Amino acid sequence: MKKLLLIFSLLLLIFSTKASNYYWVGGTGNWSDHTHHWATTSGGLVFHIQIPSPADNVFFDLHSFPTANDTVFADSTFIYCKNMDWTGSLNNPVFTYPANTVTLKIYGSLTLCTGLTWHMSSIYFESTALGNTIKTNGSTLHSNNASL
Repeated sequence: MKKLLLIFSLLLLIFSTKASNYYWVGGTGNWSDHTHHWATTSGGLVFHIQIPSPADNVFFDLHSFPTANDTVFADSTFIYCKNMDWTGSLNNPVFTYPANTVTLKIYGSLTLCTGLTWHMSSIYFESTALGNTIKTNGSTLHSNNASL
């Protein structure tokens, strides 16, 4: 029984999902379009094979938005990430949902940038760990529902 438990534990460890960093590239687009917008490095051309999970960090930086008012459309019912960081984003980006209600769940910290337009239907800060922060840097969180 102990050997079986040990083997099961090792298999679980081997196949468990590793947290990754996701970098938005390519300007305007849908959150769900991982093959064109979620790169493995800042400004990179290698893309993730899925959208971010609750364990993954997402970054919007100086390589994310080449033109003014480029928009990230939150086009999934639920959007997850661990930490969301907009530090260094240029050109007054927009984060919004296109039609239906969207729930954003953040399991870590949130850092916005100056000039960001933020419109989300619901934001939930889900972390139970100490030390997580919310930094708006002058941007306003527009949301129908927010929960800490």
